[in-house]
This record gives sequence, C-alpha cells and structure tokens, in this order.
Amino acid sequence: MDDKRIKLICTAATFCSGGDEWLFSRWINKISSIVEFDDFGKNTYLYTQSNVIPNDDLKELQALLLRYEIDTKQLEVFLNEKNKECLSVDSIFGYCDSESESLKHNFVKENIVVACESVQYYSEGDKDTFFEWLKKIPAVIDFKGVGETLYIYIKDKEISKNDLYELLALFYRYNIKNAKQLSIFLNEKNKEWFFDNTYAFWHKKVFVK
Repeated sequence: MDDKRIKLICTAATFCSGGDEWLFSRWINKISSIVEFDDFGKNTYLYTQSNVIPNDDLKELQALLLRYEIDTKQLEVFLNEKNKECLSVDSIFGYCDSESESLKHNFVKENIVVACESVQYYSEGDKDTFFEWLKKIPAVIDFKGVGETLYIYIKDKEISKNDLYELLALFYRYNIKNAKQLSIFLNEKNKEWFFDNTYAFWHKKVFVK
C-alpha cells in the first residue's frame, strides 16, 4: 500500500451548540495523524499525511465520525492486514460504568440531580470530550458515577439559557436516555424558546410523551 495524503470529508456536520462545535474541533486537534483541517461551505475536510496511521488514531477517527454521524466508510482507505480489526464496532463500543469526578461541592436541597444511564463512548477521546464538555457548563456543580449511571448535579432550577442549551446539546449528541428530565428547567422566562419551539432538536425528546 503506497503512502499518500488522504482527505476525509465531513459532509454537512451539524452542531447542536457552540460547545458542541468547539469540542468537535478540539477533538480533531488531539488526533495527531490529522495534519490539517478546513471548512468549505457546509463541509469540513480532514487531511492525513498518508494512509498509514497509528491504530489509536484510527480508532479516534472512527469514534469522531460515529459521534457526529459522518460516513465512516471513508476510513477503509486506512485498512491493512495489521489493523483490520481496529474498525470493529465491537472492539470500541462500551460503557464506562464507574467514571466519576467530584468537584467537592456541598450539596443543598435546591440542587437538581440528572441521571444519565449507560452513557456509551466510542473511544477514550470520545469519553474525554464528553467530560470536558460537561465541566465547561457553569451550572454543573458536580458529577459522579455509580454502576452504569452518571449523576449530574445542577445548582438549581434557574439556570441560564446558554447552560440549558449546552445540556440539551450534550444529551442529544451522546444520545442520553430520558432527556425528559430536563423539562424540570422549564419556566416562564424560557418557555418561548425551550417549549414553544416545537421544531427544536430537543423538543420531542424532552416534551413529547
């Protein structure tokens, strides 16, 4: 197999929030085999120096494309006899069932607890991106894992529009079950954009029974 520069096309990648888009770019920057990326129109183009890349990078590329619902068949150009098992879905899917990090917050009665059951990560980079995103949301004061459930502690019901939007985007991007929990943040101030906007990506998951 001859080495050659490879271009991967992320066609019409959609982002649910500013945090979602920022972490997409950050994840790309962490994959050492990607030497360049740029946007043109609705597409993002990723370039590798050749079609021979480390297995860890190949796994991260697959995880990135899977997470953002981008065609993974493009990755076949990297396959060879030594790494053909790298792109096995069974080899990279799995639950991180005891992931936790305490922010040492003293919980009070007003805190809201949101349960994320069996969050599924496609790679270590995917998991790191999830928790990096979670830590960037100011309303999140703590989180901890118990078994296959991650508990997220929110300061109270009155959180900013941006924080709620990022939580909605996080739940959507990682396909977290029971997004209806987030309806607890509905109030008169956010009703117009949060509930009345029936075409929003979160509406069916949060409000439709």
